[in-house]
Amino acid sequence: MASLVRNNAGCCFLRKGEFVFESSINDDVDLLINESVNVTLWNYLKEAGFKKKVDSKFFNVYLYGSKPHVHYINLDLNLHFDCVFGLFHKSVHLLREPGFEVTHWVPLDKRIQEESTKDIRSFDVNGCIIHCLKLEVELVHLITHVILDKKGRIDSYYKARIGYLLSQSDMEQVKMMLNLVFFNFTEYLIGCIRDEKFNSLFEEYLTYDGY
Repeated sequence: MASLVRNNAGCCFLRKGEFVFESSINDDVDLLINESVNVTLWNYLKEAGFKKKVDSKFFNVYLYGSKPHVHYINLDLNLHFDCVFGLFHKSVHLLREPGFEVTHWVPLDKRIQEESTKDIRSFDVNGCIIHCLKLEVELVHLITHVILDKKGRIDSYYKARIGYLLSQSDMEQVKMMLNLVFFNFTEYLIGCIRDEKFNSLFEEYLTYDGY
């Protein structure tokens, strides 16, 4: 793990980068990686005993250029890297078939994707320098992750992290990006987050009629 973190050019931690050394198979490491370094990363991890798994296209539909998650797993080391090639999130459209569900994935707006590669933050974790999204992009990503991917469910870490990022970010830039995802719902959404009213955000987003 330490070697990967030291040599993570082309890899950016999406979430919980500060806890990278506390990760496990169940509490995986979420990485945003450049497709150009994926082969190099896989060769490195394969040498370290990792196995590769790609999310099934039978249970997932990838729209508008979104791509499957790629998982690198090492049972002996109890490590799991969940890698994506862009900021892709679940669509509100869910296809239910007898016995299973099909998830539709969509990318965030191109302008947000471009921002995700700019001004990458670096900080020290246990003597290793790791790279993470800049604050504004991380905030937009986490809000979208909670509302779309987790259907509004939020734990204490995400609640605290979103609150912190809200206090530290350039809100004009955040609003610009959130408008590209949630449109007119953005102002109401930010107000709810400031008031820590997370519980019904997914349902309110689905039923919002202020467009």
